[in-house]
Amino acid sequence: MSLRKKIGSVVVAAGLLGGVSVALAPAANAATHRQMVYGSTLYECQNSLNNAANTYANAGKDITGVDSCVKNTQTAGGFNNYYGSVLWDI
Repeated sequence: MSLRKKIGSVVVAAGLLGGVSVALAPAANAATHRQMVYGSTLYECQNSLNNAANTYANAGKDITGVDSCVKNTQTAGGFNNYYGSVLWDI
């Protein structure tokens, strides 16, 4: 495991244990892509988030972060009430 991945793992683990959102800065030579996921319920959003993370990891992408599903308080109605995202280096 490269030093960059080890450091990233420690930062992600520390952030998750502390209950805070973790944003990792991409390496200078790597571009980061973010895939947003949505759901009408927290369960649907978490399911979509897990599926997206697994899909990209299985495709060989280096997952650099996962933003947990949170409630969207800006949009009225029942559609896309929760959102989260998966980040990986391209």
